[in-house]
Amino acid sequence: MRLITENLDGLITNTLVTDKFKSVMISYRFIAPFSEATLNSRALLPEVLTGATRKYPSRALLKQKLDGLYGMELATQTQKFGKQSVISFDLSFINGDYLPKDTDLIEEAFALLGEIVLNPKLVKGGFMSGLFELEKRNLSEELDSMYHDRAAYSFNRFSKIMFKDELFRLSPRGEVQTLSSLTKDRLYSEYCSLINEDSRELYVIGNVDEKAVATLARKYLGKAPAFKEGHWIDDEDKTIIQVTDVRETAKLNQSRIIVGYRTNIRTNDPLFYPMVVLNTILGDTDQAKLFLAIREDQRMSYDIQTFYSGNKGVLFVFAGVDRGYEDQVLALIDEVIEKLDQETITESDLRIAKEQLQKKGRESVDSTSALIDKTFVNLHLFRRDISVDELLSRFASVSVADVIQAKKRLVKDTVFVYHDRGEG
Repeated sequence: MRLITENLDGLITNTLVTDKFKSVMISYRFIAPFSEATLNSRALLPEVLTGATRKYPSRALLKQKLDGLYGMELATQTQKFGKQSVISFDLSFINGDYLPKDTDLIEEAFALLGEIVLNPKLVKGGFMSGLFELEKRNLSEELDSMYHDRAAYSFNRFSKIMFKDELFRLSPRGEVQTLSSLTKDRLYSEYCSLINEDSRELYVIGNVDEKAVATLARKYLGKAPAFKEGHWIDDEDKTIIQVTDVRETAKLNQSRIIVGYRTNIRTNDPLFYPMVVLNTILGDTDQAKLFLAIREDQRMSYDIQTFYSGNKGVLFVFAGVDRGYEDQVLALIDEVIEKLDQETITESDLRIAKEQLQKKGRESVDSTSALIDKTFVNLHLFRRDISVDELLSRFASVSVADVIQAKKRLVKDTVFVYHDRGEG
């Protein structure tokens, strides 16, 4: 695979030329600072823009166009990465080598991307009222549904507590409490800001001609504002004076527990790779320490796992717990982590963790979307693309002593327990 990076009048293009896939994917990304003030607008904008354009003034007509292009697929996403908000417009389609002669889907795809992003259907200088209200209602219902998902609700509440004064508390999908105040005029104003101020990146992967990509990008996507380097690591932190312990109740069959730890180990830290291995040993396989101690041995939990965010430098323990066992499970979590040392972390633990990471690493190059995401992360965090082999060699070099050093950086910050009100 070859990676070609160019700056086309402010638009940064990254073309990954490979014959590994039978499809081509284009990802057009708009980047701005992540902010509570623009949170809901940036979550809603992709839905409104893909709902009606000048040429295709309804979602049904746009779908009809996509279907006519051999089932071309359109997807959008708003996500937070570091301290940046990233809106993606993605098109996936069959490589021309597998289609009738003279079928040129890549130009059709670029034309469609330009139409969606640059030519929205407007009425009196703004978005259509009906479309705006429909998509706003859909987003509100999506956010409301989180309150009926116990795991999602628990993490949302936990985040608001542990990251009270940090951006990490906010979901890039929006905040239902403030969505109702978003107006059609405000959304259009944010759209104008996106077009006139956002940095833009284009990722294209497949068996494509990089010169053709540059030509089509200039033709259909136009000039972009000067690219502004973003803040790609979330370095907001706080001093922990004491552990925050919050208990909330509802009518529940099983309790949810989340424990959050600060590590101050982010992707640019030498202990990043040992921390990833530690996370895997603790709670990311069916042989993980917490899984075996709490679910298999004690039968107190129906699920328990860990997650490490290297971009934020935090580690979470998530557990679904049988009623009445909450405090015992919390004590066991403390005990398992405390006992992690040269004696309790075996070579077998290390091998299983590395095998799991190797599997995940290989999966990261199994699809066009995964490869684009990997390249996006690498270019912003490490200033270059890192091969899977190089990544896996870094994990392979991690020793038990390295894992112990990473473990010493765990500082418990917040405990959140969501349990049945009948349990007091």
